[in-house]
This record gives sequence, structure tokens and C-alpha cells, in this order.
Amino acid sequence: MKAGVAAVALLTAALMSQGAMAKTLEDVLKEKGVITEEDYKAVTKSKPLDYKLGKGFTFTSPDEKFQMSLGARLQSRYTFTDSDGGQNTSEFRVRRMKLFMNGYAYSKDLTYKLQVNFADSGKLLEDAWLNYRLVDEAQFLVGQEKVQFARQEITSSGSQQFVDRSNATDTFKMGRDTGLMVHGKIAKGIFNYNLGVYGGVGQNTQRKFTNNAFAARVAVNPFGDMAYSEGDLDNSQKPLLSIGAGYFMDTLAKTSATALESNNLTFAGSNGWLGKGLGKFGTEKIDTNSVASMPLSNGWASPLRVNTSSAMPTVRLQTRPSAPTVSIPRPVISSFPSTWKWQPVTPLWTLTGTRPTTFRRKPPGPFPTTSTSTT
Repeated sequence: MKAGVAAVALLTAALMSQGAMAKTLEDVLKEKGVITEEDYKAVTKSKPLDYKLGKGFTFTSPDEKFQMSLGARLQSRYTFTDSDGGQNTSEFRVRRMKLFMNGYAYSKDLTYKLQVNFADSGKLLEDAWLNYRLVDEAQFLVGQEKVQFARQEITSSGSQQFVDRSNATDTFKMGRDTGLMVHGKIAKGIFNYNLGVYGGVGQNTQRKFTNNAFAARVAVNPFGDMAYSEGDLDNSQKPLLSIGAGYFMDTLAKTSATALESNNLTFAGSNGWLGKGLGKFGTEKIDTNSVASMPLSNGWASPLRVNTSSAMPTVRLQTRPSAPTVSIPRPVISSFPSTWKWQPVTPLWTLTGTRPTTFRRKPPGPFPTTSTSTT
């Protein structure tokens, strides 16, 4: 089916956008050499309350040890879809309604940012991080932010050239995640790097297992540091070029033929490459959990979720209160290598083997008084 999608209008009201910042008169005079560095510092000395386009309202303490900027951005859109052979749609939408707060505390080397998006209730909290700068070449960031991978995804939505990011970016991007990142700019931005370890399940989501994600990105800017803006709003006086490469590794547990463990990763969603093709991937490409069921006489039991790096994962039983105290038979597992053996450790069963396994699903209800276990 052929579909033509016309994004007729994108109305962007940048109340106090964190997008590309317009240059002030002082910046222009300094660049042209009209005023000295001392003059520039004197006229740009922090004021108790200031406003700058692209940064918002800024509050600074008298001793300049604390600073906080408050801002917001509203993006509204009208989209008309002309679908051949299907249903046409006419949609008004608040694409983004963001409120942000950023600044520094105690030292200009300790910066922070908090950002929420009221247009997406499922991902309300977007950014929440602290960054400490040792030197430009070595900085440490902890908290939730965008995984540094694709350039267009890293670029703020307030600095895009078109109404939104490309389908290719949306298909492969990770989105935001919580973790720790080491990053820096070398030779005044000629070479930039980012190394991060993250929870691995995306924005506002916590992982129940020990798997984590790793991301790395390097960028070379041979003619000088290049701002993350698709339009040259700074009116650069010389050509700029940025060449980058990214790497991302993650492990997601496959809980069924068409479902993954709970996550908020964009590429694993319904419009991502993994989410769309999940049913086509074999178990050799997806970390698939095993399921164990624990029969009890006149009752039931459920294994608690366990994930361990130990070679001896332990299955703990959770019984209903009405179940009598009985001996616990050996658990029945759907499949496991022949090298694994069950060993009773009352009131537990321990599975020994050469690699760990993961028990996730609770059995649906009562089990028969006897069962046949396979070895």
C-alpha cells in the first residue's frame, strides 16, 4: 500500500529552548578582535538574573558558585496522511513539551541537568545527570541521558533541520538509558570520545538481571569542533567536517517467540529493527530464558526470578500459605544440557553445570502430586 505522508506544519515555540544558542553582541565583538579577553569577561560577568535566547532564565549566586537556568520548548504539529487504498488521517499533535533545568553547583566543573517531557507520559523523565570535569579531556557523567551513538539522535530536537529525525535514526537508535559515561574533547575538540556502561533496558526502566549495555563513540573534527546542530545557526566562518563511528552491545532476554524482557529501548520497540523482526530471529541470536516448574504434593510452588553469574544457580521456592510442609521433589526444567545435574540442598534445589541459566516465569497454578523428571 502506497502512503503519502505530508507533515504540513511544524510550529516550534522555543520559549527557552536548549537548542542552538544565538551569539551575543559581546561574542561577535570578541571574535572580530574589537574587544579584548578582559573586556569580554567584564561585560559578560554573571548577573543575579539574566535571560539569553536558547538558554532561558539564568539565576546566579553572588559568589558565582551556583547557577541554574530554567527553560522550556513547545513543538506542535499538524500531519495529513493521504493513504492510497486506506484511511486518510488528519492529526493535530503536541509533539514535544519540555521543561528543563541545568547549571552548576559549588564549581563550574560540576554541572547538572534535569529535563522532563510532558508530551510523552510513558517517558516523562528524560534527562537527569551530574557531570564532573577534571579537564576537557576527561569528564565523568552519571545518570540518565541519551546513549551516545548516532549523531542525529544526539542532536537536540530543537536543532533539527526538518520536522523530525529520519526513519533510519528512529529505527536503529537506543534512546535514553541510565548509566556511567567517561567522555572528553582532545585538542580543543579535534577528537571527541564517549565510553559508557548502561542498565541496558532503556529510559526510566530498571533491569532485573546482571546483563548491562556498553556504548562507545568517537568523532574526528579535522577543521575544529563541530556543534551538534543540523543548521549552521552560528554562521561558521570556515567549513567544518565531522566523521564519527559508534558501537553498542546489549543482551535482552527473549521471554517468548515474539516478546523480550521489559524494556524501553527504541530499537526494540514496535518501530525498531529488533521489535519488528523479533519473530524472525532464532534462539541462537537471542538470549532465551529457560523455565523451571516445581511440583509439590497438594499444592503449588513458584520459582523466584534468579539470574547469577555463578556456575551453580539456586532455585528458591515460594509456596502458598495453605500448602503443607512436604518434601520438595526435584524440579522439572523444560530443557538443559546433559552436563547439568540437580543436587538437593533442603529446602532448595541447586542446579550445577558449566554455565548459568535464568528462571523467570511463574507456573500457572496447582501441579499434580507426582511428576516425571528428566535428567
